[in-house]
Amino acid sequence: MMRNSSSRDGGGGGDSSRAGPPELRLRPFPVRSIRPRPLWEHALTGACAVGLFAAFPVFTSAFNIAVFSGLGLVSKPLLRAAGNAIRASFYRHVLIFVRDVGGTKFTLYGDLPGDENQLCICNHQSDVDWLTITAALRPANCDGRCAFILKNTLKYVPMFGWFWWMSGFVYVRKSWQKDEPRIKRKLTEIAESGQNYSLIIFPEGTRYTPQKAKESLAFAHSRGLPETQHVLTPRSKGFIAAVQSLGTSLDSVYDMTIAYTSATGSYVRPEPPTLFGTVGREYNHVHIHVRRHRAADLPHNAADIDAWLRKRFEEKEALMQRFHQGYGFDGPQYELCERPWTLAGQMLLAASSIAFLFATKTGRRVLTAELVLSGVVLTTAGVVFL
Repeated sequence: MMRNSSSRDGGGGGDSSRAGPPELRLRPFPVRSIRPRPLWEHALTGACAVGLFAAFPVFTSAFNIAVFSGLGLVSKPLLRAAGNAIRASFYRHVLIFVRDVGGTKFTLYGDLPGDENQLCICNHQSDVDWLTITAALRPANCDGRCAFILKNTLKYVPMFGWFWWMSGFVYVRKSWQKDEPRIKRKLTEIAESGQNYSLIIFPEGTRYTPQKAKESLAFAHSRGLPETQHVLTPRSKGFIAAVQSLGTSLDSVYDMTIAYTSATGSYVRPEPPTLFGTVGREYNHVHIHVRRHRAADLPHNAADIDAWLRKRFEEKEALMQRFHQGYGFDGPQYELCERPWTLAGQMLLAASSIAFLFATKTGRRVLTAELVLSGVVLTTAGVVFL
């Protein structure tokens, strides 16, 4: 559900017909007073954290039941649909605690994502970027089918590593010679499955930090590439493989640029937010700028795709520079909000999960079993087979 905002509050966009810094106007944020957080805010953050993670064993149990029940032997599309529904419910569960309980605002600028086969490229600066992207795809009901291309070490994360792998996520190592055949095979399977997909890739390959920004500048300078300060120099091999492997099944590429603003109301780039930082009101606004590119307009050979991607990151650099100078993002604004009945359903799920898992003997056994199975057995399997 979206709320179209014609006003330009909170870092809003401006009229795109205005060009040049002298004509741009600063976009003031509503500034919160900087004061020690009261006890009730600490208590709210703690309650959000408990509600956030208490239901996770429920989602993993449902997912494991769907996987190991033999449903995939009956119908792979049915198993995929069940997995998408479980993942969508989990993402919305997390989003509700961050946005509706934690009070963090999500605003989307520019093009609205649609229900189509899509490849999303995004700058990467925090461990909650995944939540921001799923929030942007939520209005088109594409959040449940999101599959990310992740670094290989994340497959060893207890519970989540298994959950992500069974969700179709693609793990990559730092050795392209080892990654290339496996990635192309996985992406070709996605393209030929006949099922709709939403594939997300972070071409920078890692999260933005000041130290990594310096290393990126040095790398760009040594290769004669455009030098950037607000984004890292993209590594294009994974993106090239994705475009070529997905082929004609791909409908569009969504170029997403994410920026965060803190509770101080300043445009100055804050430290990368954490999940608890967004729940705890440390960061009160997430900004997502989206540009849609038709897949049919993309080049086909590797060199031209590489140049196309670098051009997009030059545009991201300009967007982030303008944003942190105080001009915000341009384009139509949409506030991402949830339907009341979805909010009520997810809150009921959180409350019932907490009651079941912690107040009943059976629930405690389920919780223990999930921690042991997903955290040890399945992670060990991941080390061997993934």
